[in-house]
Amino acid sequence: MTDVILKAQSLSKTYQQGSFQVPVIKGVDLEIQRGEQVAVVGSSGTGKSTLLHLLGGLDSPTAGSVVLDGQDLSALSEAARGRLRNRKIGFVYQFHHLLPEFTALENVMMPLLVRRQQTTHVRDKAMELLNQVGLSHRSGHKPAELSGGERQRAAIARALIIDPICLLADEPTGNVDRHNARNIQDLMMSLDGKFQTSLIVATHDMQLASSIPRVLRLEDGMLK
Repeated sequence: MTDVILKAQSLSKTYQQGSFQVPVIKGVDLEIQRGEQVAVVGSSGTGKSTLLHLLGGLDSPTAGSVVLDGQDLSALSEAARGRLRNRKIGFVYQFHHLLPEFTALENVMMPLLVRRQQTTHVRDKAMELLNQVGLSHRSGHKPAELSGGERQRAAIARALIIDPICLLADEPTGNVDRHNARNIQDLMMSLDGKFQTSLIVATHDMQLASSIPRVLRLEDGMLK
């Protein structure tokens, strides 16, 4: 029996540029099992980020559908889609997007604080995650006081605090040096065992991709 937590069917995205239509994603079919790790590779400009945005409900497809944990995103209102996304999907980007005025601990806490969850519980959970990503000793530091690799690890902890069923990572090693890239790679490969979280990584880092069991190539708007 399969346990599909994310499914795309005939997924397409076309952008309008002046009088021209530019197809970026062309009829993608994809199924992601619970706890599965998948890399989507391809050169810059092939639409990897667009695909992740569609899968995560950050953008709407021109055609086709995305079903997340049994719910068709296209059938939901924008508000309902946002609520589902914020409870089921974690996002990690090439640039960390940490809030500069808050500490690493406060940044990790933020997704649950905006839900008005009890502060002590959220702080304890955030500290546990920072410990798991090797940052508990830097919890009181603001992003400007952290290295590039530390910022990215804090961003991963922030994504995980919602207990997502799937983590979408867009070029997560693209803005750090090779040493930190390896550390982030090792951390992400441990997600299945620690969190039972599915992982979809869009990357042109072939060393990162080679460590992931399932590798798909996005070429001419289609997965191969």
